Amino acid sequence: MRTSLKLRADIKSQFDEYIAPEGPLFADKEETIDLRAIARSLNVLPVLLDWSGAYAIDPDGQVMLFMYETPDAPVPETDARTINTVLFAAANTYPTLKALAPVRSSTSVDCPYCAGTGLLNDPDLRHISPPIRCFCGGLGWIPATEKQ
Repeated sequence: MRTSLKLRADIKSQFDEYIAPEGPLFADKEETIDLRAIARSLNVLPVLLDWSGAYAIDPDGQVMLFMYETPDAPVPETDARTINTVLFAAANTYPTLKALAPVRSSTSVDCPYCAGTGLLNDPDLRHISPPIRCFCGGLGWIPATEKQ
């Protein structure tokens, strides 16, 4: 991903703010996964946490995946839908990173799971907090290559 100097500076500033507090920031109740230490080590800003790993962005805005069991081996994400989901989450989590929000292209299609709303259509799941992300990550659309 190509980022402007300003966006790089904004990502760096957000990263510095994330790692600034002393002490660990645990991702798990067992207090074994210190996200702040991983972020410092990899020079990435964690954005989306999952059961076995987390998605983060590096100073260039590249989306990376690291597994909690092997955090020293991050992998660049290549799936367009996943990248959009992570960048959209970063833009919504960190106000200074709004420029990371994906822009819908002319070939993108409405998400078949939420009919373009970005919200899950299952009323039985809407009460869950934090909400379960739709396949589109809340964008309401997906890249045409991800058509399901």
